[in-house]
Amino acid sequence: MHYIIGLITALAGLLWALNSLQRSGFKPSSLNPFAWYRRFKWGQKYSADPVTRVQDPLELVTVLLMGMAKCEGEVSRDQKQAILSLLQEEVGVAHDEAPDLMVLASYLTKDETYISDKIDNIVARVKSKVTTDQVESILAMMTKIGTIDGELNVEQRQLIEATAKALSE
Repeated sequence: MHYIIGLITALAGLLWALNSLQRSGFKPSSLNPFAWYRRFKWGQKYSADPVTRVQDPLELVTVLLMGMAKCEGEVSRDQKQAILSLLQEEVGVAHDEAPDLMVLASYLTKDETYISDKIDNIVARVKSKVTTDQVESILAMMTKIGTIDGELNVEQRQLIEATAKALSE
């Protein structure tokens, strides 16, 4: 008889513990290793800094030009117009696609003050798609954007040097 009382007590304790765990937010499905791995990968992909997810050379050029303009503070109207004209004339972007690229670059660089600190991560996915002629063109466009409001400041020079180094490796 005392075995039955011990078994009933153990069962009641187990049910009480499971109920308490459930009320505290624990879900037994969280122990599934396949679901954990899927959540982990999703978190890695979507919690990453958006500026490091550039995958197209055209996006890279726009982000670098916007970062160059942001080195002086807020982007002025003249700088925006210069970026749009460079994208249309030198890169060959259609007239209606250039503003969309500007909006994308603005979103990607909205939280960035010093883009030169992350230039290796920004360039990493696109580096293999960029040729040496394109690198020279990108650096020339960055210099044009930097010299709109005067001479290049220290941050802009560092960004150009870091971009040249990251794309040449």
